[in-house]
Amino acid sequence: MFTEMRSREVGVGVHYPPNQLQPAFAPWRRPLPVTEKAGQELLSLPFHQHLTEDDIHHVVSALGQAVETARAER
Repeated sequence: MFTEMRSREVGVGVHYPPNQLQPAFAPWRRPLPVTEKAGQELLSLPFHQHLTEDDIHHVVSALGQAVETARAER
């Protein structure tokens, strides 16, 4: 999905690493495989005050197309 969205010129990213991997939580670090997998798979869509109506429509359209592409590849 990341590559598909980027190919459609949508600035997506992965921005939410699991808490247990953050330095502040190092003393309590332990393997949490589900959380770590989710942290690698959650995709951040553009979301800020400078998005225009056209930008929003572009993101929504690109997401719909990317989902359809992913479904077709299954």
